Amino acid sequence: MNFIDTDIFVIDKLFPNDDRYENNKAFLNKAEEKFTSIFNLFELLGIASFNLNEVELMKIFKGFGETYDLKILVFV
Repeated sequence: MNFIDTDIFVIDKLFPNDDRYENNKAFLNKAEEKFTSIFNLFELLGIASFNLNEVELMKIFKGFGETYDLKILVFV
């Protein structure tokens, strides 16, 4: 089980020129059984809201699990 924190997604979505981008992308492509929490997704959307419009944010939100082939954990 790989629980992925927000910073990995921030680099992937917003900082393609970051020195860690290639390693980051390789990890996202190779890791199996990936999980993140709904809170991490909300944090990513909050950070991205400074650079993306509402349509772009909704696209990330709706397709997040499929884009990264992961499960989003919701705590009740």
